[in-house]
Amino acid sequence: MDTYCLFCRSGRESAVISRLESFGLTAIAPYARRACRKRTDRSTELQRLLPGYIFVDADNEPDWAPFLRMPEVYRVLSYPDGSHALRGADAVFAGQLRRFQGVIEISKAIQVGTKVRFIDGPLRALAGCVTQINKKRSVAAITFGDDGSLLGTVWCSMDIVASYAETEVPEEYRDALTQS
Repeated sequence: MDTYCLFCRSGRESAVISRLESFGLTAIAPYARRACRKRTDRSTELQRLLPGYIFVDADNEPDWAPFLRMPEVYRVLSYPDGSHALRGADAVFAGQLRRFQGVIEISKAIQVGTKVRFIDGPLRALAGCVTQINKKRSVAAITFGDDGSLLGTVWCSMDIVASYAETEVPEEYRDALTQS
């Protein structure tokens, strides 16, 4: 099975997914659970991980013409060689989105010295590289693949549960550190 990516008008993902499903296709528009602060209250909410992007699974490449006629759909993402099926890091990322049912939950992390290590949650499992961390907003930038990747960087929430010096990491977290 191959995965394809449609780019559509942000906010209209659900309508496009309904149309895709009426043709027997499986599609998801991924969400990320994000921490948010409203005055003194801390809560979480689901927000689109990649607004306007829909991942479509199919055994054979669908006829895109009926979907491209929809005013909400802008285009099918393609590589420079014209192929549409996701490959490499893009395909791995799409597979991981399926694994998490299209929702990237908040990951738990600990700070060890100057490094942040993910100990639980999707960020520990995602096959990407953490390129930036914003501790104030509790988010991490994850980059998938290289310059040939269609999907660039996504921001995912994290919760730093503790900070330790290199020599003070508790036993319960040591296994997580050796596996990352």
